[in-house]
Amino acid sequence: EKREEKHIYLAKMIDMKFFESYKLDSPINYPGYKSINPFITLDGETMYFSSNRPGGKGGMDLWKIELDETGNVVGEAINLGRPVNSELDEVSPFYHEPSSTFFFSSSGHNSIGGLDIFKCTYNKDNKGFGTPQNMGMPINSSMDDSYIIWDALMENGYFASDRAPCENGHCYDIYEITNEPIIITLEGIAYD
Repeated sequence: EKREEKHIYLAKMIDMKFFESYKLDSPINYPGYKSINPFITLDGETMYFSSNRPGGKGGMDLWKIELDETGNVVGEAINLGRPVNSELDEVSPFYHEPSSTFFFSSSGHNSIGGLDIFKCTYNKDNKGFGTPQNMGMPINSSMDDSYIIWDALMENGYFASDRAPCENGHCYDIYEITNEPIIITLEGIAYD
């Protein structure tokens, strides 16, 4: 591989054994450019990934492509466009299906430093994304914060950050986060 290229590979598993991986074709791996951070939705029908291929908004952008029932790509990759992509880098997509929330990291969108983790809503009907919101501190820091994932109920999650000092600089550690329980208060008047 050339230094300016990075590729996404596919390896199929049967009976808990992986078979030899192969590089996906040009709809994913555009020659001369980087394609990284694949995320496949729970239904297996869509893959999100990051690439600096032509047709983006600048830097690394988030793209999506449809998949068939065997995991092979169908058609061409589609840039997610604005408001998700900025003129800087967007990487590490994660779609939380139960809440229709799309998470990613960006050095744009007024990050507080390096890559920050953002979230936005995804409307399944019009296939549109809401305005990205910075998840703020303590999740984000002045360093790079990325690769967030959540469990199905969004109670527990994990992300990576290089915020802690280390001997060689930029050492990623994994951090665990816990959402506080949702409390619903009802108020009203009962009549007999």
